[in-house]
Amino acid sequence: MLARALSLLWKKPVACAKAFATVSSMILLTTFKYIFQGPPVASWTLKTNLIRDFIRLIVLDLTSVGSFDSGQRVAKLDGGIATRFDIPSVPWRDKHLDNSGIWRDKLVEIAAASMERQMNGECVIADEAMLPNTDVLLHFHGGAYVLGTMDSYRKMHLILSKATGLPVYGFAYRLAPASQYPTQLYDAFCAFEYLRSMGVREQDIIFSGDSAGGNLALSLWLLLKPNISGMVLLSPRVDVTSNRDSWRRNAKADYLAPYNVYNTSNCIRLLLGPSRPVDAEMLSWLSDPFVASVHADFTGLPPTLVQAGTVEAMYDDISAQTGQLRFQTYPDEVHVFQGFPGMAHTQQALDAIWGFVQSLQAP
Repeated sequence: MLARALSLLWKKPVACAKAFATVSSMILLTTFKYIFQGPPVASWTLKTNLIRDFIRLIVLDLTSVGSFDSGQRVAKLDGGIATRFDIPSVPWRDKHLDNSGIWRDKLVEIAAASMERQMNGECVIADEAMLPNTDVLLHFHGGAYVLGTMDSYRKMHLILSKATGLPVYGFAYRLAPASQYPTQLYDAFCAFEYLRSMGVREQDIIFSGDSAGGNLALSLWLLLKPNISGMVLLSPRVDVTSNRDSWRRNAKADYLAPYNVYNTSNCIRLLLGPSRPVDAEMLSWLSDPFVASVHADFTGLPPTLVQAGTVEAMYDDISAQTGQLRFQTYPDEVHVFQGFPGMAHTQQALDAIWGFVQSLQAP
């Protein structure tokens, strides 16, 4: 790790100096505010406050725990191993589109245009998960559909593999604004079909997702209604209007910006189409069950664990979704706190995920 940092410093001294100055300024400002103005949440330590502000600074670009050399397919991580693979595009069958609603024609069009394309996938197995196990976790990464790579999410995948004892499969779905919705749903379908083509049974697959990835996991289930084992959703995005009170109540504590479809640089507008006008059709998409799963009917959903922090902006959105789900709340935690070991309740939440996965595997 030190050698890698020194190499980066040697190759990009100006960029490293700017990053150091930015982080140093953040630390000084956060510390000053903490001492003289108090924490944004009464129970927070200075460490928690610094972690929150660092997350804001990097916008959830999680630090990688390992990397691949050019052409390399297997990489040793600090605490596990990662294997790369290519996911081919696959055609729809009519049965796959029975529940696709208003997105049917777009999904058919996207699939037809993607047949020559392959998608990057990665399997991360923690040292604690090396024992044979038929179950796997298929993780849908977050990032508001505009951020996130296999490199930036390798740490999260390793955390989840350690927590569950299972191999974690991730995939690099296409991001907005280069690719508008429902391209991401088609890519998720291809990832699921890839696991099935490798001989993994539906009932041995657990969906997991954080933030927008939680929305994608719910949407894929809504589309296919697969007989999967269960779901683990970390601060899932279930609405895109920012109308509920927690967006105002927790604005100072959390690091998320509210949704605004009228702002062409806002994540929801980038997903739906920044170059097209906000018309009646686009506004109707904001309440579509695939875009905003709080409006969906999840009758028949497999056992699902949802976790959220009480000071995250999405808290009231998530609470409105979870009537039929197992909902765990963690006091004074922010959005997707499970990915950051320094937060007060991270280990407690990960232990709860382990217990939930064990309950799915019970005879």
